[in-house]
Amino acid sequence: MLSDAAAAFDARDRRLVYADYLRPAYTEQYGHCVEVDFDALEQANPYAYRLVIDFIRSNGLELYAHDGGAAIEYDAPRTPGQAAS
Repeated sequence: MLSDAAAAFDARDRRLVYADYLRPAYTEQYGHCVEVDFDALEQANPYAYRLVIDFIRSNGLELYAHDGGAAIEYDAPRTPGQAAS
């Protein structure tokens, strides 16, 4: 799961503890999704930030802010040899 990239295992409680800036969620509007605070993630864990961005791009995922608006814009992935638009 994508959220595991910034999670830690709590041996005492024997459970995975998700970071506040990258965690699984469920909303009525979108169903199962991942909540991401991109600024906090980039500062706390640049590797996980890059992993999330690459995952989003390679899977052509849509990003939404909590208010329903688009959170960030990014270029869709291009196939080799395809010109940038």
